[in-house]
Amino acid sequence: MRHTVRALVLVAALTAVWLLYVGEYTHVELGAAVAAAVVTLAWVELLRAQGLTAFRFEREWAVRGARALLKVFADFMRVLAALPRTRAGAFRAVAFPAGGDDPTSSGRRALAAYFGSFAPGTVVVGFDLERQEMLVHDFPPASLPEPPL
Repeated sequence: MRHTVRALVLVAALTAVWLLYVGEYTHVELGAAVAAAVVTLAWVELLRAQGLTAFRFEREWAVRGARALLKVFADFMRVLAALPRTRAGAFRAVAFPAGGDDPTSSGRRALAAYFGSFAPGTVVVGFDLERQEMLVHDFPPASLPEPPL
């Protein structure tokens, strides 16, 4: 029973997000939203059955992620200002506590990849667990060695 309720809540939430995103509330979009939500639910359950969903999020990193959202407009303006004079970005490695294979470290990397790539001028490419670094692509190239999150 608990599993069924969780599945229905997830399908309802994903359907609502889809409808809010497309901004069109027709029967066709509702059908597409429900279908996408069911496929997503099946994918999540498949990953969960294989034990690939072990994430634990630290409050500190969730707060950092929320702060990163506030930088979106400033970053957009930085990219817009750089377009007339440069077309090249740059890769850089920045120190980041990537951790290991535990759920907390996985959650930290997931939040850093999502929120670090949210702004238009930065994309988190990957993590080096041995060196404890994050590989980032910046446009325009940033001179600061700090992580985007």
